[in-house]
Amino acid sequence: MPRVLPSQVSAFIEERFARAINDVTSAMLFPWSVNRGELVGLLKLLDQVPDELIRLNSYDFADWVVAISTLSASIEGRDTETINPSPTELGAILDLHRLLQLCPDEYPSASATDPAFIADAVLREDLHRDIGEVERALHNGEWKAATVLAGAVVEALLLWACQERVDRAKIAAAEERFKKKIGRWGLEQLIEAAHQAGAISDDTKKAASVAQGFRNLIHPGRAQRRKEKCNRATAMLSAGAVEAVIVDLS
Repeated sequence: MPRVLPSQVSAFIEERFARAINDVTSAMLFPWSVNRGELVGLLKLLDQVPDELIRLNSYDFADWVVAISTLSASIEGRDTETINPSPTELGAILDLHRLLQLCPDEYPSASATDPAFIADAVLREDLHRDIGEVERALHNGEWKAATVLAGAVVEALLLWACQERVDRAKIAAAEERFKKKIGRWGLEQLIEAAHQAGAISDDTKKAASVAQGFRNLIHPGRAQRRKEKCNRATAMLSAGAVEAVIVDLS
């Protein structure tokens, strides 16, 4: 089943119920009709929006529930092909349009591991969201997306660790050894530096190195030379590397 985003449902309302959105007064005062199938479609789209994206406070969520219930009742009570929305039903459509605009299109799933050890709230939320995207890609069988994004998360976590957890003298020594500043290190250098500094274990280094190799499969030439491609195994192993790094840094 496709993942429906709040912005997509909001756009659907603007397109299919344009009169209600563009001229509320006219819609309230003069009779107008909508296709019953459009109301059914709206409710089905709302049902497919992931729960984690319905980011509403208690008052707005109550309005959300009432609006959906109102439209559901209006459909059940009529069997005609067209429906003339009452002011209450019009209000429900407008409420849903307003509330959908308060909801994000991206948010980590409830099961996504939260890198709570990161003090920077913006970075923590970004990484939490990316970890959620890895999980969604795994669930949907999007092996390349899961593999590549997991590698990117590992890199971001290790960069944070090297900058925040590792003694500056050790980083300076690594910069001399790699002949480049930390901001220009790739995943290979970050893995090596983090391991040398004791930020990650031997097993985690191995897992991260595996993820690094799989991540490079995004380049067609490399994938062709190695006769490999992203699959369920590369995705699961790369996602496992993310969890291993988080465990070591927690």
